[in-house]
Amino acid sequence: MTELSSDLLAGATLDADLALELQSLEQRPTFEFDTLLAHLRIDNARFAYRNAETESDLQGTLETDGEAEPPGLLFNVNGSFRDKSLTLQASGAPLPRLVDLEDISLQQDYPLILRQPQPACSFRRIPPWLLF
Repeated sequence: MTELSSDLLAGATLDADLALELQSLEQRPTFEFDTLLAHLRIDNARFAYRNAETESDLQGTLETDGEAEPPGLLFNVNGSFRDKSLTLQASGAPLPRLVDLEDISLQQDYPLILRQPQPACSFRRIPPWLLF
């Protein structure tokens, strides 16, 4: 995170387009946060990160996996980061596991499986550079 944070401070550009949708829910006055996360859908979110000074140029997508209930995340990134080629495809656990419901923060141990470049590699913790 420190490397990426310093990269952002050096005049980088981060653009994103994100559409969120809730699947149909029964009518009631309130919902638990994990219920909302379980019904949240992300379709074809895109982002671009550029920093000419550090020779970083990344494009990525984020979406929910429509096959799982509740859905997990699908994450793809291509481009170069600090003048090194980067291609990453990863999938994550169901969305309710992404958030610590006690303090509404990101779970540091959210299961994320790296599909490319090394199949079946998994992280015990979310790599800090993924949290930008």
